[in-house]
Amino acid sequence: MAASEKKCIICAETRDVDTGFPESVLSSACSHPQTTCLQCIEQYIAAVHKGRNAWMLVECPACTNVLPPIVVQRYADPETRERIEVLAVRQVLEAFENFVWCSSPDCGNGQLHEGGLALPIVRCTSCGDRTCFLHRVAWHTGLSCDEWEIRKRPDALDSDETARKASEETIRRTMKPCPSCKVSIEKNSGW
Repeated sequence: MAASEKKCIICAETRDVDTGFPESVLSSACSHPQTTCLQCIEQYIAAVHKGRNAWMLVECPACTNVLPPIVVQRYADPETRERIEVLAVRQVLEAFENFVWCSSPDCGNGQLHEGGLALPIVRCTSCGDRTCFLHRVAWHTGLSCDEWEIRKRPDALDSDETARKASEETIRRTMKPCPSCKVSIEKNSGW
């Protein structure tokens, strides 16, 4: 290995010190020499953010110090850099109490809803779909928020199942198939 070359601690590839490694340590808090190559830093930053729905702090690959956002932006590939920017903006928007995302899976728009809980229906300014401000789901047409919550409780599902079984039992006891067409009928008299 030449004097101007160094081995990366992650991929074990030997690379040129001037072109294969960052010019300085990744964080001012890092006290170790720079031992991770540029390619591995880029892949590491991408791996941290892959499949995430929130902007993540990125630690130095050689220690546990958190990298400053400017360093993450500098060494991330363009696709990861764009994803990080989108996630960071989403995180800022979601910090606003009256901000709500459209519940339509095809939309992706969000907006501030000044009506708050007093006016729980949010009509998307982009696609027109309605979202429940309180529950952050598609508007539960025909149900108030309280009614929707009752229906979503696990014990409500049990009572729905109990009611269904009771109804089936009542039908079984009180109805008989029509002798000619076999449709279930309830006869008033003469069984």
